[in-house]
Amino acid sequence: TDVEAQTFYIEGYNKFVQDRIYNKNSVLKHKGSGLITFLNNSFSRVKTCSTLCKSTLDFECLTLEVIDKNTKYLFMNAYRSPSGNFNKFLENFGETLELASNFKDFKTFVFGDLNVNLYNPSSSKCRDYLSCIFSNGFLPMISRATHFAGERATCIDHILCNDTSDVKSSYILRVNISHHLPVCINLNIGSIDGLRENKKPRIKINDYLVNKFIDDLRVIDSNINVDCTAEECFSVFIEEFKNSYDKCFIESNSDNSGGKYKQVLRKDWITIGLAKSCATKQDLYENFKADRNKYNWDLYIDYSRKLDRLKNKAKFDYYCRKFDENKDDLKKTWRLINNLLGRKRFNKLLTFPEEDAAHNFNKYFTSVASDLVKNSYPNETQDGSF
Repeated sequence: TDVEAQTFYIEGYNKFVQDRIYNKNSVLKHKGSGLITFLNNSFSRVKTCSTLCKSTLDFECLTLEVIDKNTKYLFMNAYRSPSGNFNKFLENFGETLELASNFKDFKTFVFGDLNVNLYNPSSSKCRDYLSCIFSNGFLPMISRATHFAGERATCIDHILCNDTSDVKSSYILRVNISHHLPVCINLNIGSIDGLRENKKPRIKINDYLVNKFIDDLRVIDSNINVDCTAEECFSVFIEEFKNSYDKCFIESNSDNSGGKYKQVLRKDWITIGLAKSCATKQDLYENFKADRNKYNWDLYIDYSRKLDRLKNKAKFDYYCRKFDENKDDLKKTWRLINNLLGRKRFNKLLTFPEEDAAHNFNKYFTSVASDLVKNSYPNETQDGSF
């Protein structure tokens, strides 16, 4: 339409515009040109990435570079005109995706009406398009029909991404605005959600914690009022059960109280007696802090030295027993050795920070040939001499 871009405004959002383009006769295209991206104004570190912006008769792209706390995003608003040259579009689109892959530590999302029907995988256009996005490590997030005009429904409005770690869901809205249905993706982004979801809590189990949990269950069982109804008794039990389980086995990410003492209690070789002794040692130290004199200090030091000897013996006996139990299992034996030495398993292909394994597999296999050529030694022998 001829409506000016300034007419469009959404409260609480910043607007980024890429102007309409001119055709070969230096006249504005009558339709299907120009891009607008609205971004929530809670994002403060945003800029247009000119390197990844395109404006041709065959392909248009408006890219925003967004940094949210420690996470970096590229949001690409893309459009392909159905009247444009498909081969030129594919060439430009592939170059843009390849350039986006060079932005290290950025998670890239492509949104737009690309006019390639994913419901027709037998067509050469669809095959070439899918080959282009897969070879650059991108995945389509929309697989249902998005356009209803004529006799057949088509899937021509796409969302692509090269990292699904922040993706909660993708969906299509059923609204009667146009023949195109809005496509959406739900991302776990801190600036919008207020705070990022906490990481999954760590669960640690050892003999001391199990026995403590069993003792708590006995107390819970004895405290239940049998005169209440079955539903009331169960509600009380399940609430107390959950509280006791969380207290014994769940390590809170936000709870830093206890320091090294809390970590000691969660060692596999710590017995109930040693755990109680650790608590006594902590009490002695608190006494010394409250009244700093030589007697309290000597008492704390003597107790600490005896406790250290007992802990070393308990650790030695524990690992001797474990090595004896797993002497016929080489894998578990090496796991014990690595645990003792503090080694952590690291797989270069699968453990890139905040990147999913599928993306790393794609990136590895698409670049393995070029890496081999780049690292190969020069061969001065002519091929015909063999």
